[in-house]
Amino acid sequence: MDLITYLPKSQCHDTLSYDSIVTFVDMLTKQAIFIRANKSITSQQLAHVFIDHVFSKHGLPSVIVSDRNPRITSEFWQTLFTQLGSKLNLSTAHHPQTDGQTEITHRTIEQILRAYVSPQHDDWATWLPLAEFAYNSHVHSSTQQTPFLANYGFHPTTPSSLLLPPDTTINPDATSFLDNLRDVQDSIRHQLDLAKARQETQANRRRRPLTFTVGDRVRLSSDHLPLVEYPSSKLRPRFLGPFTINKMVYPNPDQPIDTWEPMRSLSKLIAFKDFLSSPTWSTFVQTPAYLSFARLYKTKIPKVVHFAILDDAT
Repeated sequence: MDLITYLPKSQCHDTLSYDSIVTFVDMLTKQAIFIRANKSITSQQLAHVFIDHVFSKHGLPSVIVSDRNPRITSEFWQTLFTQLGSKLNLSTAHHPQTDGQTEITHRTIEQILRAYVSPQHDDWATWLPLAEFAYNSHVHSSTQQTPFLANYGFHPTTPSSLLLPPDTTINPDATSFLDNLRDVQDSIRHQLDLAKARQETQANRRRRPLTFTVGDRVRLSSDHLPLVEYPSSKLRPRFLGPFTINKMVYPNPDQPIDTWEPMRSLSKLIAFKDFLSSPTWSTFVQTPAYLSFARLYKTKIPKVVHFAILDDAT
């Protein structure tokens, strides 16, 4: 359980304005719940959100993991969960990896919202329920199942599924349905064990020192940069650039981010891969070109244009 704060103000159909998202993620099935909120939310309000959206539908979890946030660690929360018989596990300060599942979910939902929000970033609250549905409909890399299937044993109906012919071969009774759900969740536990080992391997691999040289093109992490052209730091591009390395300084400098000095730690850089590069007009030469036409509803439509591209050898 956590909060995504400092989002741009966004209104929804209820005409209220929001600037934060409360997130709940199930550790087994990875199903996520995203609730519009404000960063000024109080402990009592957060408790009501939990009861309305989690407890009322899924019951009380035996363990709740959250970061060391004043809203969570307040006396109210401690008293509430003590009375309800639930433990509250607090992650270590300055080590958000303890609640790494929620941190990954935050990055994912922010990435989904980036694809839909307006340039002003002021309509994310409208898209949030659809983003939640998209998240829970997507196969999770750790479980190899969608959160919907892992939690309910089936996928919910979507507009596209209504266009498909009904499957008349499946008619499970209650017993086989429960057996299938248990099989799915047993498979998920196995996949989570494999994913944990795989993530540890990948984390160790990522800890290898980065190597760049003068002249390399890189992209710079936008974290903590004061970029006034983007209304929200949460929904802006994660990396900027490309930039060219002009000088290497050893040891790697960790300059204050707000200075805007052209010196950055290697941990803030990734290699630039120019996937979208296009040939310039100077590389094109027009051969005796012609157009061939295809008739479609009595209208001539250009179909093919022939060009030749000069390579370095010509």
